[in-house]
Amino acid sequence: MLEDDLAQLRRVIARGAAARDIDAVLEPIISVGDPRTIAPLLLMLTDDAEDESLWSLVHAVEQFDDATYVRHFLSALSGLVVGSSRWASILMMRILNSEASQAELIRQVRIAPVYSRKAAAFLCGAINERDARFLAKTTSVLLAASDGS
Repeated sequence: MLEDDLAQLRRVIARGAAARDIDAVLEPIISVGDPRTIAPLLLMLTDDAEDESLWSLVHAVEQFDDATYVRHFLSALSGLVVGSSRWASILMMRILNSEASQAELIRQVRIAPVYSRKAAAFLCGAINERDARFLAKTTSVLLAASDGS
């Protein structure tokens, strides 16, 4: 059932539906509260759609506790960077702007698979190039991503 709901949401997003239509299809998915939906929802973000229509996906995944959200964010990050680099940056900056989320990201990046660490480092570097104000927030993530590599 959940897979069917996710597939329906993908179709609604692909056809460029309005935010209210996306919200209607998203509601049964988020009401389940299953953390396995985090990565698929993140991977539905697309730079081609209007921002307004996709913010519900961001808010849905951010409802989970930091440890759960960050774990699934990292698992989807390399695909998200390739498929939607702008949304990947937005999500990373939102995590970096919360001290608790940032601390959890640093903790989990250290033990993440190499592909996740590389994606996090790439994304933090790209953020730094666009906005030097994030340098203080990304430095710890970059150090954590280089641990063990």
